[in-house]
Amino acid sequence: MRVTTVQLHEAELQVEYEYEPYRPGRYSGPPEDCFPSEGGYVCIWRVLVNGAWLNSDVFAEHWLEKWEVQLAEECMDEEEA
Repeated sequence: MRVTTVQLHEAELQVEYEYEPYRPGRYSGPPEDCFPSEGGYVCIWRVLVNGAWLNSDVFAEHWLEKWEVQLAEECMDEEEA
């Protein structure tokens, strides 16, 4: 699990999330050398609000999607560094 800060309007919130790096698959060549793509997702589990950890499902879907995109970009940038 990772923890970082995200924005909700003017507030900064801590989120606990999991990141699975993207691993491209291979779809050509001998069948024994082929495999599907894997990973490439962020899953937000909990959000710290006023000192209490809340399950992410209490937040609107558009906020979760926005945070997941932000976190995925940050994680990919870390991988490239």
